[in-house]
Amino acid sequence: PLIAFNRAIAAKGARSAFARFWLPIQGYMFLPVTCCLVAYGWQFILHPLSIFKRRLAFEAVCIAMRYVVVGLVGYYGGFTFAQVALGWTVTNMVGGAYLFGTFTVSHTHKPVLDADKHIHWAEYGSDHTINIAKHPITDWWMGYLNYQIEHHLFPAIPQYQFAEIHPRVRKMFEENGLPYDVRGFWQAMGDSFRNMNEIGRCDLARLEAEYKGVKK
Repeated sequence: PLIAFNRAIAAKGARSAFARFWLPIQGYMFLPVTCCLVAYGWQFILHPLSIFKRRLAFEAVCIAMRYVVVGLVGYYGGFTFAQVALGWTVTNMVGGAYLFGTFTVSHTHKPVLDADKHIHWAEYGSDHTINIAKHPITDWWMGYLNYQIEHHLFPAIPQYQFAEIHPRVRKMFEENGLPYDVRGFWQAMGDSFRNMNEIGRCDLARLEAEYKGVKK
């Protein structure tokens, strides 16, 4: 795996020389490298495949025009292909680190659900998601998706309204004995990277044996 946020995923890399090299440094590589690779994967693999499967011709044309415009700007601006590619990579590094680094804080350090365990939708939002504490800068930086519990419960609601409904959701959770996990932005960021580093330092062979035993 390119990234392992939990022990079950890390166990899958027990026999991979790349995983044994990569996972111990995954926390350090996450923002500058992994997020950039994921952004490239979205742009050149996942999104094009989705467009093809859904036959979104207009969207395909728009994306193609984007590449044409970038190419023309590079050509008439006197830039080499390598310079254009470097510029594209830098923007992906910055954009990917912002996007994936920001939203990693709400999920990845929480425990995962066992394959044979089933819970209802409110429990899932409660047990496996956290909110980032309300603050004008945080609300702006995260586009109101710091209210991730509300986002999971009501994904169709416009994001700016999460701040309005979150007191009611919190009250509902408290009345029904469900945890409502709220942490500061930097605390959650630290929890995320500590989790990545702890998982990366696990004994992969032992994890593989452990999870094989669970499956049996």
